[in-house]
Amino acid sequence: LRRFSAALIRPRRDGTKLKPIRAIMSPKDNPGHKSAPAVALCLLAATSLLFQAGCGLVRHRGPDLTDVGPGDQPDKILYERAMYEIQHGRYDVGRLTLQTMLNTYPDSEYLAKAKLAIADSYYAQGGISGLTQAEAEYADFQTFFPTAPEAPEAQFRIGMAHFRLMGKADRDLTEARLAEAEFKEFLLKYPDSPGMPRVKGRL
Repeated sequence: LRRFSAALIRPRRDGTKLKPIRAIMSPKDNPGHKSAPAVALCLLAATSLLFQAGCGLVRHRGPDLTDVGPGDQPDKILYERAMYEIQHGRYDVGRLTLQTMLNTYPDSEYLAKAKLAIADSYYAQGGISGLTQAEAEYADFQTFFPTAPEAPEAQFRIGMAHFRLMGKADRDLTEARLAEAEFKEFLLKYPDSPGMPRVKGRL
């Protein structure tokens, strides 16, 4: 870092010096500098690209995080980018983007959707770890958004997470009992839900 800094202030052959980074980044010298949300989006874009490059996943492109206009909604751009990543199986990148959105814009209108999308990503990822985390995230969603239109589906997927974790019939029946309990909880909470036939079909 010292050598890099020294290189920036070392005189060039024509006798002039390069400006220090602080001067280059100064709003005074750069009237067109981006706002803090735009800078955050640029940093996230760079992080996402580095992550994908390490995984060999730079072939796909989603919504551009670096091209943010004055009328754009940064939280919406983050949410759409995250959904693009999740839909293409890059769950870790998608969750990182959603978590960035939640931390940066805690009052966003996409708050509930982002929380649910995190849970959905774990559910889609599957496996013991993914389904266990999905169950916890769906329960968390219901705690914060008990009256949301998606709450019944979250309850159903809690039961389905346990259902998918069930082993063979002659093994431990813990997950089967938990799944049954969650489906019964659905019947009590949402008796008028269109999803009622699906739940009854699992009992």
